[in-house]
Amino acid sequence: GIVCNNTAKSESIQKAVDLAKNEEVDAVVLFLGLNQHIEREGVDRLNVTMPGKQIELARKVASAVNGKKPVIVIFFSGGSLDIAWAKESDAFPALVWAGYPGQEGGQAVADVLFGKINPSGRLTQTFYRNEYTEQVKMSDMRMRPDGKGYPGRTYRFYTGEPVYEFGHGMSYTTFESNIIHDGREVGLG
Repeated sequence: GIVCNNTAKSESIQKAVDLAKNEEVDAVVLFLGLNQHIEREGVDRLNVTMPGKQIELARKVASAVNGKKPVIVIFFSGGSLDIAWAKESDAFPALVWAGYPGQEGGQAVADVLFGKINPSGRLTQTFYRNEYTEQVKMSDMRMRPDGKGYPGRTYRFYTGEPVYEFGHGMSYTTFESNIIHDGREVGLG
């Protein structure tokens, strides 16, 4: 893997670009996000942006392959991320939020990517644009909007347009249901 942090050098990103352009590569999988140096118990983030040069890396890799191969992005974090830049781009046909998946997380992500299992996960929180953190101090725990510019907090009270809503998710399966009634009535009692 190629490390991309605040001190990442341009040659690290260029190595990733060169690898992605290699003709033997069928698809690109980027693993981006946070770690527990950035967010953990007792350490609060000040915003929901991607740290370091991760967005630059993703955009340069996607630009290099120019739609000729898929660029899949796996995001790791414990909390919400502003990933609107990826959602709103046609360059990234698959976005997966993996949380902090633990010891078998790599295998679990691989099983999803290769279709071995059918994912049915849903987001455990709302993903906001970073501008939201400029409206709401991360230390302000009020929930409801106040009508004076405070937009509210959580999926229940936030009135803006989120990147992804609480509970968003999908699976490879489509479901269909029908209610069948045979005309008989059933009594209670």
